[in-house]
Amino acid sequence: MKDLFISMGSDVCVQNFVGSTVQCRELQPDEVACVIAATREQGGEVTGFYKFASELSDENQHEFRQILVAMEAITGARLNRECFFSDWDDDDDDDDDDDDGFPNINYMRTVTDTQSMLVVEYYFQLDLSDRDGELRKGEHFSVSTDYMTFYLFEHVAASQ
Repeated sequence: MKDLFISMGSDVCVQNFVGSTVQCRELQPDEVACVIAATREQGGEVTGFYKFASELSDENQHEFRQILVAMEAITGARLNRECFFSDWDDDDDDDDDDDDGFPNINYMRTVTDTQSMLVVEYYFQLDLSDRDGELRKGEHFSVSTDYMTFYLFEHVAASQ
């Protein structure tokens, strides 16, 4: 069983490659869905990182939803919000549906034989169609739904 950590963007820190060799390879979009499906089928957990903050702003949440939609359109792989957020403590009785826990932190201990990392680089499209109107912050950027780049970091066993 192998878990998969997905980093949206490249704001991630990976520490402790000691004693292991890490391989990085670029994946084609159609390979991404296979990696995610294989992880789930083998009982592995798919978790991810989007932004490190105790609470996402409205703009962050909007961008995050756009990224998930773009990822599915490009790869065919569906990811949900729960992959990117840690649960609240069981003692928390707050019934607010918008509070789905804290974002996962932008740090993973290591890439090992049981933990791989997928880095997803996404791109913004600039919409200048309303040049005469006033654009509010963030409104003229949207996540590209036709282009992302994917890099898979995996542990490589030492040759005997």
